[in-house]
Amino acid sequence: DFSKGMPPSLAVSGNDSGGETVQRWLPKSLVVKAFNSVGNEHMYKPLFANGLPTMFYCGNDAGAKEVVKSILFSFGWQPIDIGDIAGSRELEALCILWVKIGISTGNWQNAFAVLSK
Repeated sequence: DFSKGMPPSLAVSGNDSGGETVQRWLPKSLVVKAFNSVGNEHMYKPLFANGLPTMFYCGNDAGAKEVVKSILFSFGWQPIDIGDIAGSRELEALCILWVKIGISTGNWQNAFAVLSK
């Protein structure tokens, strides 16, 4: 929602999300949420000096999520499944965080990564 200018806010939030809304509108569709926490120039083969970025994804259908997971791997991401379509709530908020980081740093060449020991 850009109605109040920058930074944008979520048009749907709290106990709902855009991903869940789309799933309700198209109940027979296999909705999988991904690719909303990075700029379009880094969606394919995201090369970052500090390592492999993480792409989170979620959806209700296991088969559809496997397809998206294989696409994410082939595109060069570390995919992490965060569960059913309700996970869109967190992913959509993560998008707003990505925008705020870009605004505050003036650098839009960013991606998130989960680091584990």
